[in-house]
Amino acid sequence: MGTEAEQTSPERSLVWRWVRFLVGVCLIALGVALSIRAGLGATPISTIPTVQAEVTPMTVGTFLMGMNVFFVVLQVLLLRRRFPPFQFIQVPIAVVFGLMCDAALWATRWITPEHYAEQVLWTVASVLVIAVGVYVEVVAKVAYLPGDGIVFTLHQVIGMRFGTVKQLFDWSLVVLAVALSLLLLGELFGVREGTALSAIGVGAVVKVIERLHSRWLIRRRSA
Repeated sequence: MGTEAEQTSPERSLVWRWVRFLVGVCLIALGVALSIRAGLGATPISTIPTVQAEVTPMTVGTFLMGMNVFFVVLQVLLLRRRFPPFQFIQVPIAVVFGLMCDAALWATRWITPEHYAEQVLWTVASVLVIAVGVYVEVVAKVAYLPGDGIVFTLHQVIGMRFGTVKQLFDWSLVVLAVALSLLLLGELFGVREGTALSAIGVGAVVKVIERLHSRWLIRRRSA
């Protein structure tokens, strides 16, 4: 028989992984809120909900919930019998993520940058926070946000590289947000240079974090 620590290790490991996943989701929600507060354009995934929230009394988080649930439905339609039943967990994750985004927007309501330099700093902060959140979410290896789930599904169905599909998907959301903004508001709203910085910068920062983490793990093992 193994020791008590050995017997409980798998359960503790799973709980810890879920904790890390939720921390990652929370950081991503905070990053989304910071991008909106910065005023230089929302992150690609939140551009459409930002426009929708501007023309309705509903919140950004509410529209994010609906959009993410829609992404789960698309996954089911595209994969059909190949859709893993466990991935229905993305539905409650979508709800939690939407609530976290609204909570983060409430918590950051004091952020009202008056100068362009301040807006840039908050936008950069949002990119860094989201990148850390994405990395923490991914290394947890328990689930993923519906926005990532639909990209992975399209990658499976189309056969195109995951990174390429991710870029095309993000920019498609931005294009739709621009069209929706012009149609409903008659002007560009929620999409600016900060949106482009987020689309390009998050992936780049995640790669840097991954390299640094890998080096740290190698040094730790060698020690």
